[in-house]
Amino acid sequence: MTIFKKRSRFSSKMRPLFFILISVVLYTSTSFAQGEEQKPPGKFTLQAIDEEVHLEITVFQGNICNGMTILRSIDSINWETAGTINGYCGSSDFAIVYDFTDKSPVLNKLNYYQVIMEGLGNTTVRSVFVVGTGEDNYAMWPNPAADSSSIYFKNPKQEEHFLHIYTLSGKEVTTFSTTKNVFELDLTTFMSGTYIFAIRRKDGQKIASGKFIVSQ
Repeated sequence: MTIFKKRSRFSSKMRPLFFILISVVLYTSTSFAQGEEQKPPGKFTLQAIDEEVHLEITVFQGNICNGMTILRSIDSINWETAGTINGYCGSSDFAIVYDFTDKSPVLNKLNYYQVIMEGLGNTTVRSVFVVGTGEDNYAMWPNPAADSSSIYFKNPKQEEHFLHIYTLSGKEVTTFSTTKNVFELDLTTFMSGTYIFAIRRKDGQKIASGKFIVSQ
């Protein structure tokens, strides 16, 4: 009688290869885990008001930092310190919100911000356009413009204001109103050239005027 002996699925010759495969899998898994992007330790929001920028900074739950440094840039490449929040920040039990005001942003420019939470890392970068109306009582950006532009002006009481746009010959092109402190212009239907504008109150009083160039 022939007796058949059941063999193990993995012979002694296969075991080294099996262990090599296991090692590769474990190494690969570890490599992926190490390569995962770390989540930022917090976030912040921006609001430009009266030539200042207000930041509301949140340190996420479970993060504790040794102070914060607020950085500002106008090109998102070269950074300078806008201010600091000293002392320990954050909590292991809940998220904590901190307020910071940058009183010296670069006016009529796009200002970029990021927050360094010491010992934890950096937040993502955010930006806001800071308006400085100056003696002209308005700021326009960009100018010259192609598809769109914005005209900013002071309107603290959110009163209705009207924007009138004219050609250089004095022909009115369009007019519209807003209760905000900015007119958002869609210039896609404008011919290339120079235009004149005037901002007036509801009673007709002119508060600002200027020129802009459309370059399609």
